Amino acid sequence: MTEQRLHVRILYAQDGGFHEQTISVPATGRPEHENLMDFLANDQAVQRECFIHFGRVCSALVVEEEAG
Repeated sequence: MTEQRLHVRILYAQDGGFHEQTISVPATGRPEHENLMDFLANDQAVQRECFIHFGRVCSALVVEEEAG
C-alpha cells in the first residue's frame, strides 16, 4: 500500500520579495491537527522530512499533485 502524500504550496517572504515552493509530506497526521499550519509545524513525520522556516511563511495551501 502506498503512503498518502499531501502536496502543499508554501509562500515565503524573502529578500523584499516572495518565493513559493511546493512540498510533498506524509498525509497521515493531517486529521489530528486543527489547521494546515498547525499540522506542518507540529507533525513529527513532516518535521523529519523537511525544514520550514515559519518566520518567513506568508501562506500555505494544499494543492493537487503537480505533473512533471
